[in-house]
Amino acid sequence: AERADAVVALALEKALQEDWLSSKVALPLPKAPLKAQRMAMIREGFEKPTDAAEQESFERQEALHRILLGGLANVLRGHAMSLRGLNRYVDQFQAWGRVANVLLEVIPGSELEAIVHLEALSAQLLATHLDYRIAARGAMRDCLLKHHQAYGGGIEAFRVINAQTFAANVLDGAAQMWPEIVKEFGLPADGYDATALCARPRPVAAAELRAEGQQPRPKGGFVELLKRRTQAMSETSSDAAHDGNSSAAADTPAEGSQSSAATAASTTSIGAARGTAG
Repeated sequence: AERADAVVALALEKALQEDWLSSKVALPLPKAPLKAQRMAMIREGFEKPTDAAEQESFERQEALHRILLGGLANVLRGHAMSLRGLNRYVDQFQAWGRVANVLLEVIPGSELEAIVHLEALSAQLLATHLDYRIAARGAMRDCLLKHHQAYGGGIEAFRVINAQTFAANVLDGAAQMWPEIVKEFGLPADGYDATALCARPRPVAAAELRAEGQQPRPKGGFVELLKRRTQAMSETSSDAAHDGNSSAAADTPAEGSQSSAATAASTTSIGAARGTAG
């Protein structure tokens, strides 16, 4: 992922210096293109633009950089996913943040962008011990905004969709933060009904199942079902063993009769042989 970022930065630097994009790109180009190294230093916060002109050039060149990097978005996403389970939450948050920045330029307001922001928020919360009030406040704000842009419904939809993703106190903190976001961006109420996402299947009576040729599901949990299956298998095995013993007992007299007949025939043959010899 880092190599991909560097390759795109160097290629863009060369294209701007040699004026390859002026006749091919409709986007605003930087008036004074920056070096790739200078761009990286400003992007990571180690340095600041010297004046407003350099700030404008940086913003235009950074937008072009993100658009070009969008072609390698799967590489960035794969890097972020590879950090799962390694307890490197800070690196994971930065990786997902990089993916989010690229998607902001390529497909803003998309469901994929909202999912990436959810991943970034989860990593930030794990890195800061669920400190959503201060340390993860920015990530929480961006996540709520992108979630609303993709799905609508405001905080009600966020709570329903992510009920199994975040802890209850985090969801409560999001509800407290949401009015500030609505006021800042002037988001209108869209009349979302939170109960619409709560599916309630219609109970089906046993008589209806029999009419359709289906067996009603047995009551009880997995343990009860396992007990019933084990008991049924035991009864089947006992019946098979009983049938086998009965068959063996029925075959025993026949075998005894055959042995008696063979013995009698042998005795008769021996007697006849002796008579002939005499």
